[in-house]
Amino acid sequence: LRLAAFLGLADAGGYAVLVGDWTAQAAALRALVEPHLFVVNPVAGVPSGAGISGILADTGLPLAAGRARALAVDASVDGDGLGRALETLRPGGRLVAPAGLPVPAGVTELARDEAVWVAERDAAAAGLVPLARGRL
Repeated sequence: LRLAAFLGLADAGGYAVLVGDWTAQAAALRALVEPHLFVVNPVAGVPSGAGISGILADTGLPLAAGRARALAVDASVDGDGLGRALETLRPGGRLVAPAGLPVPAGVTELARDEAVWVAERDAAAAGLVPLARGRL
């Protein structure tokens, strides 16, 4: 329940990503929430199917950039790996990481305790819209 709240998974839609040790919570989390779960490098015994998909990855997350609504990483992810993982998170998406990892640029910390911090990815800056003068 705590992880579901950290990840902001109260409503349906989209998907969340659990990495490493967090994958042990996949079945319990899926029983509480509707979004699909991708478990990356799951611990032994994590089920697949029924809204949970397993992925093995040596480096990075093989997921589309800016699409995940939430991401939880464990201590196996270093600062560089966290930066790469953050690319999969959409603006406004939640990130949960160990308290020992530094909070990367591009997110705003929302809460912290002795074990983890919770952050939200900042909105992407809007590009400039070119204006042109002409006849219609």
